[in-house]
Order: sequence, then C-alpha cells, then structure tokens
Amino acid sequence: MKRIIVTDSSCDMNQAMAEEIAISRVPFSLTCNGHHYIDDGSMDIDAFLADVDASDTVAQSAAMSPQQFMDAAGDADEIFFLTISGRLSSAYNSAQIAVRELREAGKKAHAFDSKAAAAGESAYLFRLHQLLQRNLSFEDILAQEEEIAQTNYTYFVLNDYSTLVKSGRLPRLAGNILATLSIRPICRGVNGEIGLKSIARGMDRGVVRLAEHIASEAVPFAERTLFITHIRDKERAEQVKREILARAPFGRVEIVEGGGLNACYANRGGIVVGF
Repeated sequence: MKRIIVTDSSCDMNQAMAEEIAISRVPFSLTCNGHHYIDDGSMDIDAFLADVDASDTVAQSAAMSPQQFMDAAGDADEIFFLTISGRLSSAYNSAQIAVRELREAGKKAHAFDSKAAAAGESAYLFRLHQLLQRNLSFEDILAQEEEIAQTNYTYFVLNDYSTLVKSGRLPRLAGNILATLSIRPICRGVNGEIGLKSIARGMDRGVVRLAEHIASEAVPFAERTLFITHIRDKERAEQVKREILARAPFGRVEIVEGGGLNACYANRGGIVVGF
C-alpha cells in the first residue's frame, strides 16, 4: 500500500524535510508587474519581490485545479491533501473536489484545511507525517484532524506592510504611519484568519515579543517541532530561533525560506512561525 501527502506551495519546506517526508507539492501561479511565475521551488524570489516593490497593485495568485491535485497523487492508494487556510484561498475547495474524484475511483483520500499558511502549514504537515510514521490506519489518522487543528499554532511579524496596503487590508495612511514609527504588529492565526496579539517598536523588539507570546502557550514544547519561515532574511530567522528557544525548549527547529506565495504576502524580512 502506497501513501502520500500532497500539499500546495504555501507549505514551506527545506531540504531535510523534503528528504524525510513522502510528499508532492502543487504550485500556485503568481502574476505581478506583467510577469508570470510558477511557485514550484525554482522561481526567482528576488526578481519576484522586485516586481512586488515596483507594482502599485497587489500580486495576483491563482490556486491549482482539482486535476493538478489528482495528478500529484499519482498511483498512491491513500492520499492526504493539505492546503493553505480555506479562508485565504480556493486551494482547499480544489482539494475537496479531487478527493471526491479519487474516492469514486476506489482510493482513500481526504483534504485537510491547515487553517494556516507558511510555517503554520509546515507544522501541520509534520504532524501528519508523524501519524503516518506510526503506521496508523487511514481512519485513525482522520480521527486526529480536529485535535491537530485545535493545537496547531501560527504566529507572524512583518517588516514590510506593502502587500497589506495594496490589497486594501490595511489603509495606506495607516501603513505609512506604522512604517514611519517602526511599529511591528505581532499576529496570530485564529481559525484561518489574522488576529492581532500586540505591537512593538522595531523588528528586534517585535521578535522578542513574538517569542514571549509563543512561550506563554500551553504546549509541550519538548515534544513539538518549531518551524520558522523567513522571506530572504536567514539572519533574522536565526535571531527568532534564539529568542524562542531561550523561553520555550522546542525539541526540534526547522528554518525554511518562504516560497513565492508566502513572499508575496509576508514581503521581504517577514517571519512566520508554526508549531
């Protein structure tokens, strides 16, 4: 019996994870400043971010089709689809359609809504992987869905609000004031949407506040893996790792560079944490 996890490209990976987990990733497509990109792990993130900076409008993203999800499942007998939050993208709907088609073909398939993105989706992926490693049945894995959803955490702090301003999620005047005053909101994912936890002056203080919020969660840190997505700022990611580990003793830490979709919304210097 062959099993596979299929994710979208918001689920950030590093080489160690790619070698450890049996996974197939389906890319988003992105359009910005007249240029088209495929978020397949090989796109030029710096060129894309230059287009994001040069454009007065937000980059456009297109989710994958149900057929792309089915193709990624290949000849697997049991397929576990995992997507970015259904409140942020239609990827989850496409995965659900693929599930129906695969079930009609006699295969076992299920779509998980991570209710997260970037490192939060990576953390969900790893917990699914751990269940597969325990050789649990398909049905027993599905029975864990609610527990994972309720105990999977996503935090983020941004260094650049330009996409939020261009998309209308943040008024331009407010964005300019926040940037001028070096205000950095520390946010937490709440049921697939964004919730504000606190604000800090400057990115350094924002990272400390981020670590403090994470350490306050009632989580068995030693049993969990911490995922840190960074957008072209490995040094900042290492700082985040140090600040969090000084307060919360995670058993394992994986630093991953954000792909195209996550770079689009978190912008250069953005940090997303999942566990």
